[in-house]
Amino acid sequence: MTAETLVRFAEAVASFLAALPFSRTYLHMLQLESYQLDGYLRWLRRNPSRAFALPFALGIPFAAAQLILARAPLPYDGEIARAGAWLLFIAAAALAIRSVKRRGERKPFAMTGRMRRLVFANAALISAAVALGSLGPAAYLAVALIPPIAWVAGLALSPYERAVNRRFADEARSILAARPDLTVIGVTGSYGKTSVKSMLATILSVKYRVLASPESYNTPMGLTRTVRERLLPEHEVFVAEMGARHRGDIAELVELVRPGYAVLTSVGPQHLETFGSVEAVAETKFELVMGLPEGGAAFFSSDSEGLRPLYERAICEKALAGIEGEALGMRADEIEAGPDRVAFRLTSASGESARIEVRIPGRHTASNLALCAAVAERLGLTMGEIARGAAKCEPIPYRLTATETAGGMVMINDGYNSNPISAKAALDVLAGYTGRRKIVATPGFVELGGKEAAYNREFGRQIAERADVAILVGDRNARALREGLAEGGMADGRIYRAKNIKEVQALLRRIGTAGDVVLFENDLADNHG
Repeated sequence: MTAETLVRFAEAVASFLAALPFSRTYLHMLQLESYQLDGYLRWLRRNPSRAFALPFALGIPFAAAQLILARAPLPYDGEIARAGAWLLFIAAAALAIRSVKRRGERKPFAMTGRMRRLVFANAALISAAVALGSLGPAAYLAVALIPPIAWVAGLALSPYERAVNRRFADEARSILAARPDLTVIGVTGSYGKTSVKSMLATILSVKYRVLASPESYNTPMGLTRTVRERLLPEHEVFVAEMGARHRGDIAELVELVRPGYAVLTSVGPQHLETFGSVEAVAETKFELVMGLPEGGAAFFSSDSEGLRPLYERAICEKALAGIEGEALGMRADEIEAGPDRVAFRLTSASGESARIEVRIPGRHTASNLALCAAVAERLGLTMGEIARGAAKCEPIPYRLTATETAGGMVMINDGYNSNPISAKAALDVLAGYTGRRKIVATPGFVELGGKEAAYNREFGRQIAERADVAILVGDRNARALREGLAEGGMADGRIYRAKNIKEVQALLRRIGTAGDVVLFENDLADNHG
């Protein structure tokens, strides 16, 4: 084996090793985009400096250094110098990645089986790019192109991953097909679906053994895993949360779990970047109703304007429930909404009523519980059983959960997947803390397409009406939010900027005082920061 061959082999190995830590950020972004290749490309387009600055800052100088080494009269063999340069490159890449990791990750990188396959394929592609051709500067330019190489790795593995997913999904279908006795309820909506799923499962547990998809497991693989890993013979009801980013996503989930009941919580401006319009969102949510079998029933919140046309279109057994509207199957009224709980009267279409009190804040909670109660009544629960179940409902993490610090400040965490309508409800909860200084920390809304700036300006105006201080997190929406705050009358001296949540916490230690109430509205995922 010649020296040239040895060095080329060493370079391929070095590039493979360098790719492992260096590609982590890009593979993490692909993971956060649910391995959707189009979503990863959107991230690259939205964040060109963040995506390409580091690899080009490392790759191009080393390419130039190799050109110099190839022509410089060195006392050592040029091939050894080239190998030494690679070792220096690996060291520099490791230092760069260490500095990136110090910034922290909101949702940690998960080394799943799929990610292990991606890591290996990505590193192999980089090694192949280095090993082919004449090397030289191309070896380093291959590293500079790591961001799109991660996409190529995902594309190369996609046929295999689809085959694996189909096999697991087929297993889940077989499990469900063997359980004709199981009552399956699908829950979808632009917002509120996780809360409604959780509350509905809690209420139904008074009478039935219930399995609900955990956390935000609302994708085909999330529901597949739930069925394969958690569904037991003793379960009588399965409550499946159903999320969507594209048309056809709900139809795919319906085909997977075959629900007999549909619960629609809302239609609104969410994921407009992929849907294109609220009308497309509505059509996608309606796929759940269209997929019901003969004898199925659909339940609609009366408090989401976008659902009324869908209710009118539905030709199955159907019911409206909520606070506002006529001919409701279940109504919540006499509402007393406090900062940490809500109490109200719940009345069915037959006139039966019960007084409900739950340790979850917000007027919208009464609306959500009325929707859950309508489903529970259809499944045979009495108003007394519904009231007992509602009393057991607990706040869901990152959805208006309040804690008090040792210094006497109240922190309200509403950091999960905010949108213009749910954010307004959160501001209403904040307004319930009378006699206290109110602070809102937010990065604004994302994935709203061409309307993103307009929605964030309006959000800024709403913050100015209800809060005393605003902390704008990150750069993406800062301008639109500030414009809205100014239009709402908030003075510049009460508007602060922070790069990330760590800077927000440091700022609150400086300006916060006992008694302050701080609303954290939305916490952008790493792929949106």
